[in-house]
Amino acid sequence: MMELNGLYAGGSLAGEQLSGRVLSGTFVGVDLSDADLSYAALTGTFIMVSLRGANLRGADLTQARMIGVDIRDAVLPGDAPA
Repeated sequence: MMELNGLYAGGSLAGEQLSGRVLSGTFVGVDLSDADLSYAALTGTFIMVSLRGANLRGADLTQARMIGVDIRDAVLPGDAPA
């Protein structure tokens, strides 16, 4: 399982395939909109991050620390399959 760990300030990972990865760094102002984060583990700190339209189905968010995160139109872990 690949891990993204470190400080990510600004920038974009929009639409990226990050399924099954571990995001354990600090993400400030990063665009993760429309990213595929299915079955990923989000254990980092997310401040002013866009997850708009992201696929979070099956993702583990139990240890994520989120402040000011946009989750509009995102597919959340507990959502029923389409």
